[in-house]
Amino acid sequence: MQVTVNDEPATDLWEGWEKQILLGTYRPEVSGSVLDQDAATDRILARFRIVCACLVGLIWLVAFGLASAARQGEPALTTAAWGLAVVGPALLVLAYLARSRGFVASLPERAGRSPPPGTQVRVDAAGLTIGGHRTAWSDVTVDRVDFQFVSGRGGRRARTYFVRQIDLRSKDFAYTIDGTLLDEGAAIVNEIYRRKFRPS
Repeated sequence: MQVTVNDEPATDLWEGWEKQILLGTYRPEVSGSVLDQDAATDRILARFRIVCACLVGLIWLVAFGLASAARQGEPALTTAAWGLAVVGPALLVLAYLARSRGFVASLPERAGRSPPPGTQVRVDAAGLTIGGHRTAWSDVTVDRVDFQFVSGRGGRRARTYFVRQIDLRSKDFAYTIDGTLLDEGAAIVNEIYRRKFRPS
């Protein structure tokens, strides 16, 4: 099986790195349908807009705090407060635009490897169902798992990995299950990984 991180070969993994994979809460069964490109874009970018709006609110609260301190005898903070209030949101807008362009540009390739829009995907104890094809776990082969990571303090051992995509096949199908292109996508890729690599 190939392991990639953000579609790049994973070259700096260490022994025991699998303990840093977060799979969320166990779900005995989970299902969802494959989204078309427009629906996937709307869903992902709506979440990112919410995060950006929350960060803008936080930046403005900090800027307001700096401006309040400036009224109490620290005039240099007024300039910092205005700079933060303007530059912070501007940087977030640029990050949003870059993220949206990158995601939209990657969609045709991602969608081409995914089941067709509207296809139902179901994971349960007995196996995996994609469309009309039901396959036992023992007959599912995983060719690649792609992770996304969030690094923390402490170097590479502090990274937290999330399952992003899984390339799998059986005698009836060969698809990439992409968490961003499915309803319940994160839960589905997590449960596929859990059932193939962390059996209870």
